[in-house]
Amino acid sequence: GIESDPDRLTAIETRLEKLSRVKRKYGPTLADARALLEKLRSERDELANVEDALDRRKRAEDAARVAYRNAAAALSQKREGAASRFSAAVQKALSGLALEKARFRVALSREEEDSPRRAGFERAVMMFQPNPGEPERPLDRIASGGELSRLQLAVQSVAASRGGRRRTLVFDEVDAGIGGRVAESVGKRLRALAERDQVLCVTHVPQIAALADRH
Repeated sequence: GIESDPDRLTAIETRLEKLSRVKRKYGPTLADARALLEKLRSERDELANVEDALDRRKRAEDAARVAYRNAAAALSQKREGAASRFSAAVQKALSGLALEKARFRVALSREEEDSPRRAGFERAVMMFQPNPGEPERPLDRIASGGELSRLQLAVQSVAASRGGRRRTLVFDEVDAGIGGRVAESVGKRLRALAERDQVLCVTHVPQIAALADRH
């Protein structure tokens, strides 16, 4: 009872071959090819009305710039207050680490406002002055190994008091140039930090080593 229709069969096979070529070129599936078709149609329609499209994009860009400036200005206010409080807290922590003559502060430098940045208007730099009369420079350009370890201890101690995720901290040369009560003070600071974070310390000073949980 089957009626043979060679023309219909040829039409179906031709159609399947075309769909196969479409999948190879725009696939791998027909769904992918259809999605691409819709995307290209949308782009064609937009290009056909390019002036309207450009106007919409310009309005969207202007709105985004206003939103960015408002958010960056709010961040600047918070950042200025936080930089001042953080600098004072670290400076206070340094006095117990044989760096009482050193000066530390977070400097905020204003970047070009017309170029939006993920970090906002400013760039924060940690500035350090080892001794009175010496020039103040960015921390990574001036501090010695021992100073850097103790500065890191002061910074991490202040940061730990404000919460955040737990970390593993490694200190080397934190005991450089110190001894006696100052070394004991450094050891106690490390032990306090270890109550929350994992602290690994390389030391030659018994006052510091004696406060460790494991050796």
